[in-house]
Amino acid sequence: MVKIGTHNSATGEKGKGLLSWLVTPFAKCQNKTIREQYEAGCRMFDIRVRWVDGYFRCAHGLWTSERFAYGILQELNTLGKCIVILTYEGYLNDYQEKNFIESVMLMKATFPNITWREVCVKKGWR
Repeated sequence: MVKIGTHNSATGEKGKGLLSWLVTPFAKCQNKTIREQYEAGCRMFDIRVRWVDGYFRCAHGLWTSERFAYGILQELNTLGKCIVILTYEGYLNDYQEKNFIESVMLMKATFPNITWREVCVKKGWR
């Protein structure tokens, strides 16, 4: 069976703040929200996150989503079965790494409709 998937899936959501607005033309990979992508038939989602202001938010480069990653994943779980590749973009300090691991474990237990394909860390520039 063939599944439709999107790259940097959350970039169709609204960005947070002036910097996100400025870099949107360079960071945006999707024109549809997560819900719209799901309703169009997408079933594999590439979700990138970063620790911002004490929360994991969806991110791509300098762009950051207005929505929290947990809320986007909760929405996906509510919509139905899907596959998620979750990637942390950037470097994690010890506290953030511990928090990321705990958050992933919680999400895996909480969202039964999501099949977790991969969970990884993409270390970019500092």
